[in-house]
Amino acid sequence: MDNQLAEYTEPAPPQNIKLVKVFTLCLILSIANGYFFNYLSTYVFPGLEGNPIDKESIQEQLFLAVLIAPLLETLVYQYASNKLLLKLRISNYYLLLFIPAVLFGLSHYYNPLYIVAMLVGGTIMNYLYLYCHTNGHKAFWWVALLHALYNLYGIVFVQ
Repeated sequence: MDNQLAEYTEPAPPQNIKLVKVFTLCLILSIANGYFFNYLSTYVFPGLEGNPIDKESIQEQLFLAVLIAPLLETLVYQYASNKLLLKLRISNYYLLLFIPAVLFGLSHYYNPLYIVAMLVGGTIMNYLYLYCHTNGHKAFWWVALLHALYNLYGIVFVQ
């Protein structure tokens, strides 16, 4: 009986458990990134132009930032960008991670600090995309969900 216990090894966690852990970590990092850059824009670089969506009604913000933007931006900056890079035979992980993230950051050109914040956020989202894609998960939908939850958190708790 003692020999059986000595040979016992803990089974590997199911892929879905690992995915939830990676997703949760990405969400926490995204929120921390948002708070960090919000602090910088408020106290270190006050007066910078923010995201124009902040001037819209709460209903428009929710519709655009929680539904439309996550779907369109995931389509363009994760799905299409990675498909194109792979079609161009670019397979280096770091290029696949950072090129779409840079494009995502540059598309949020409200001010230089916002671009950097979105570069970091884009890196987190693209990491999740590559992780899901590599491990057979529905990468588009997981990243769109991460993006939507991050935007929802920002609208509800940060503004």
